Amino acid sequence: DIKSSSIKVIEEIKTTINDLPIPAHQVVPAPLTCPEVTTTPCPTSNMITEGGLTVTPDLPWLTVARDRFVRFAQEINWIDAQSLCQSHGLALYQPLDIVAVAQYLEDNFSDKLYWLGAQGNGTHQVWLSGEVLDRSDPWYGTQYTNVGTSYCLYFITWSGEPAKGTVLATAPCVSTTNVDVICG
Repeated sequence: DIKSSSIKVIEEIKTTINDLPIPAHQVVPAPLTCPEVTTTPCPTSNMITEGGLTVTPDLPWLTVARDRFVRFAQEINWIDAQSLCQSHGLALYQPLDIVAVAQYLEDNFSDKLYWLGAQGNGTHQVWLSGEVLDRSDPWYGTQYTNVGTSYCLYFITWSGEPAKGTVLATAPCVSTTNVDVICG
């Protein structure tokens, strides 16, 4: 019967399309919210998959060399900052070029402090990726010694500190005083 064979061919085409690899630069809807392959976001979600990451496309992305991130002027604690990033399909940011990103923020925004994606583990500050920060990283003063689990990492972007290469500091993760958010 023609109808049955047409439906079978359509299902085979859908399976073939769904099995095709997606190039890193191609943007398609996230599979959990969009069961069919399309080129536009599903009406039920503003999340899309880009290069293997599910993100919100209409965020104000900032680019500094190889770094790409979003800045939120929220002034919230580190735990809430992490949740904010996750709500957009992102994570607290781990810059590739820490000093260049801090310099860009100092040059372009009046905010002075930004949470980053690292927290103390008792012996070191550790990026959410698992990479350990050490004394050779661009620390402000002796901030590298604050390694307790209640201390989280932030950027200092004031008074020329980025130009001096001293941009990393720690604060209690529950601190909210003037600390904004960078996600990526």
